[in-house]
Amino acid sequence: MDVRCRLLFTVCSLLLIACSDGSPFTDCIQSKGKAGFYEGSIDSTESGVKCMNWSDVPGVTERYPGKGLGDHSFCRNPDGRIRPWCFFPNSRGRIDWGYCDCKQ
Repeated sequence: MDVRCRLLFTVCSLLLIACSDGSPFTDCIQSKGKAGFYEGSIDSTESGVKCMNWSDVPGVTERYPGKGLGDHSFCRNPDGRIRPWCFFPNSRGRIDWGYCDCKQ
């Protein structure tokens, strides 16, 4: 099925998009607001891996103070990348990062 979407409006850099199949979805793009970071509740990467709790990654909350990190596993964009991301444990048991699944 060919689904086409169109931008309805933006509010505080959160896009509301309507698709031809009738299903609206929000896309978590890099926030341009005063705080400069995504504040939604997406918590998995594009590959479907569950994000780690930010507090479980050594030094990250200290490196990015005031960027919405803490005792949760929601995707964030503390360093101004192209879109929100998170840390996750990779198959070798190391900490890796990935962009988030913004079309859940």
